[in-house]
Amino acid sequence: MKRIHIGLEVKDLEASINFYSGLFGAQPSHRETDYAKWMLEDPRVNFAIQCLGDEPVGSVHFGVQVESRDELAECSDWLEQAGEHRDRVLYFDRMPHASLYPIIEHAETVVLPSRVDNFPNACLEAMSLGRIVVGTRGASFDQLIDDGVNGFLCEIDDRKSLLAAIERALATDRVDEIGARARARIEELRPELAGARLVGAYAELLEEAALR
Repeated sequence: MKRIHIGLEVKDLEASINFYSGLFGAQPSHRETDYAKWMLEDPRVNFAIQCLGDEPVGSVHFGVQVESRDELAECSDWLEQAGEHRDRVLYFDRMPHASLYPIIEHAETVVLPSRVDNFPNACLEAMSLGRIVVGTRGASFDQLIDDGVNGFLCEIDDRKSLLAAIERALATDRVDEIGARARARIEELRPELAGARLVGAYAELLEEAALR
């Protein structure tokens, strides 16, 4: 039976072990000095945390763990369905940002068809590098992307909508303009700017309350 794998970079391994042990109601099934994992049955997940120091805290990677050659063959079949385009799909293992960012910088389009997300780092990173991102509406991408202005949006679970958005991204003659607007959008989120806006909003609320 296949199992989802989630790996998470943490800052304090011991504190994180205590937290997730309480959350899962179980101690790690395996641990080392800089690593711990839980092999959970409900939900069926291989959840691992590590404190290696070579990735930003909160970095996460996903995968599918298989337990037999038959399951591995099934996963391979998914790729085979790409037919003559199979060689266009490349799988990369987890890599440091120093290796990842050059790949993103040379991408024509970054496609992130997520069903649910929360201010996704992958989108933030791609837009900060001036890349055109295709994301899904209703999955927080629309908080960052203005369709056709600094990226493109498609509908969730809609293959035709996703294809249309990718085709629009690849066909646009405004690559530099959209990329520059994507980068500018992320600049607005810099801590010193976002923090100042938040403080200003609180100040306005306090001032309004004082006048009542």
